[in-house]
Amino acid sequence: MTIRRPRRSMRPSIDGLESRLTLSAAPAHALISIKADLNSQVLSFAQKALGKKIGDGECATLADEAVRTAGGKRFYTLGPSGLDADYVWGRKITTLTPSGGSISSIKPGDIIQFRNVTFSMSQKVTKPNGSWQMSSSNSSYGHHTAIVSGVSGNYIYVLQQNVGSKGKSADAKKIVQEGTIWGTSFSTTSTAKDKTVTATTYTFKSGTMWVYRPYS
Repeated sequence: MTIRRPRRSMRPSIDGLESRLTLSAAPAHALISIKADLNSQVLSFAQKALGKKIGDGECATLADEAVRTAGGKRFYTLGPSGLDADYVWGRKITTLTPSGGSISSIKPGDIIQFRNVTFSMSQKVTKPNGSWQMSSSNSSYGHHTAIVSGVSGNYIYVLQQNVGSKGKSADAKKIVQEGTIWGTSFSTTSTAKDKTVTATTYTFKSGTMWVYRPYS
C-alpha cells in the first residue's frame, strides 16, 4: 500500500557544499565563507544518489559514503563495526521505541540505526452507503540504516538502500529509494467530498531506532 505524504511547505535546499554571504556594511573585500552544515551535506549526497546503487548496495554503505563525502566522522571510529553491530553515526539525538522518544528533535540529514523494528498499518474505508473495506500492511527492519530526508508530524521520511518488500528483485532493493516510517503509534481520519471516510491506524509495534547527528 502506498502511503501518501502530507503536504509540506516548500523549503529552500542547500545544493552546494559552500555558500557565501556579503555584509553590506563591510568593505567589498570582506567576504565571509559559510560552510554548509554537515547534515545538509549528508542529505544532499543521498538526494543526488536517489535511484542509484551506492557502493555494494548495503544500507550502511549509503550512510557511510554520505558522511565520508561530507567530511564527518566514520561510524567505525565511533562505535562497533561488526556486520550485525548497532552502528553509531554521531551524537545521539533521540531513541525511539514503541513506548516513547522525541520525534520533534529529528532533522533532515540525521541517520537512523534500526534494531528489530516492526511497523504495521491498517486502513478502513467506509462508503456513504455504509459499505466498507479493510486493508493492512506490515514492514520490518531487523538490522538497518537510513538517512532522514524530512519530518512531518509523526511521519519520518527516509532515503535508504537494500530494502524492499518480498518479491522485489535484489537489484531493485539495492538502489537508493524513498521510504516513510513513523516514530510512534497514531491514527488519522479523513473525509472525502463524496463523504467517504478513511480511517488509518499506524502502529510502531516493536524494536528500537537510534537517531544520530553526524559531526566532523
